[in-house]
Parts: sequence; C-alpha cells; structure tokens
Amino acid sequence: MEEETVFHILWTCPSAVDVWGASERCFQKGSLHDPDILRVVEGFLNNYGKEALTVFVDTARRIWFRRNEVIHRGVFSHPNAIVGENKKAVEEYCQANATVQGKRVYESSMPLRWIVPPPGWCKANWDLGLDKQPERFGMGVVVRDQMGDIVIASCTTRPGIPDPTSAEAMGALFAASFWQQIGIRRLILEGDAQVIVKVVAGLEGNGTRFVRIVDGTRKTLDTFQGW
Repeated sequence: MEEETVFHILWTCPSAVDVWGASERCFQKGSLHDPDILRVVEGFLNNYGKEALTVFVDTARRIWFRRNEVIHRGVFSHPNAIVGENKKAVEEYCQANATVQGKRVYESSMPLRWIVPPPGWCKANWDLGLDKQPERFGMGVVVRDQMGDIVIASCTTRPGIPDPTSAEAMGALFAASFWQQIGIRRLILEGDAQVIVKVVAGLEGNGTRFVRIVDGTRKTLDTFQGW
C-alpha cells in the first residue's frame, strides 16, 4: 500500500510496528520518524547505547528476512516468534563477546587483532569452508604486505569432503604453494587451525591422516629465504 523503502520495511510498516511493539520498551516508545533508516539507527545508538543498538540491528535483520519469506514462500512469522529468536541471538552474541578484566575470553592465545608483518616480509592468512551439498570444500588465501595492504588473493574449490583437520592442512599447503608461485621470498603463514600450525612449525608430531600434506607444506616453505 506504500512505497517499499527500507525505512518502510523495517520501521513504519504495520507488520514491522507489531514486532517493535513486542520488543524492548525503548522501541515501543520510539519516536524517531526521520525517513532515513541510518538516522534512526544513529538515534538509538545516541539515546540508548550499544546494547539497544544490538537488539535493533538483529531485529531489523529478522524483519527483513520475514518480508522475503512472505514474498517468496507465503510464510508469515508471528511477532513474538521474531522477538524470541532475537533475544536468544543477542544472548549468544553477548556471551561470545564476554570480557574478563577487560580482555575477551578465548580458548587459545591467538592475538586479538591482525598484526602487520615486519618490513621486507608478507603475511598470508588462509581459511576454508566445507559444503556438504554438493560435497565440495573451498580454500582461500589473502596476502598482505608490511603496510597491511592486500598484495593478492586467491581461492579454489575441490571435490569431496575431507575431515576438517586434513582440509585445514590442505589449506596451508595451498597458501604456501600460492606464495611460491608469485615470487614472495619471506613469508608468515597464519591460520586459525592451531593443530596444523603447530605441526607445520614442528611443535607437535605429524598426524597420520595428513602427514603427506604437511610434508609437502614444509618442503615448499623451505624454498623461501625465511618463514
């Protein structure tokens, strides 16, 4: 019945108003009527802080998804269902970002921020994802220089679903081989698979499942001036 702007979909549409009415009190009494959704967001941030903004962003996201469900599938979720999902998601988000004495809680001792490599070096970060349908996995690597600028990036996919540890080992090999091809001689290889990092660095024994993969990674790394 009205022009379907982002502001209308997320804020003034009666279906959206029903959701906000079942949400936090600050949204029930929200009097922000600026037709710019970004100004609405800024208003809640300035008036109610980051906690309310977290609730607002996740709720708006769910309202948008519900709009798509109505259009494409004819399914309309009750406002209380959206609010319930939002509360659970916000609780999980807050737990994941919990702090102890001002420091975030992590099981590993990995640095909390990406650190630039020293002069004359580059750093490659690799990661991968598994897709059970249609049984493929993808590997990606991004290379940055001492200024933190991206030098080059690449990704590839392979058929099959290996176990996650072996897949991470293949990702490390892909990253090391990629560096070799583009002529970088001093490198730092950084990934989030702690077991692979330790095995490649020689801090732990090699696992039988991926012994050949890690050996290939080491042989490739040994061709560099430093790693």
